Amino acid sequence: MRGWIRGSSNSIERIDAITGASIGSGRTLQAAVTIADALIDAGYTVHVDNAVERGAENRDDVVLPLDQANSGKIVAGTGYVSAMRLTF
Repeated sequence: MRGWIRGSSNSIERIDAITGASIGSGRTLQAAVTIADALIDAGYTVHVDNAVERGAENRDDVVLPLDQANSGKIVAGTGYVSAMRLTF
């Protein structure tokens, strides 16, 4: 995504992202990530950005604070993501 390098002070080492295989409309992508317990309820936020080839880029399609109150909660996306849920 075009804005990522600018947002990281032009340092590619500061970009942390997960990419996955393309999925079609109406399909589900599940990703498992290990997060240290110390990061939960510590003020961090999960941001989901996405794009499609020759299509729109969606920055902050889903934004969800990484806290116990949001565990299991389904949050609607604003672009290509229909819904997202974090569980821990």
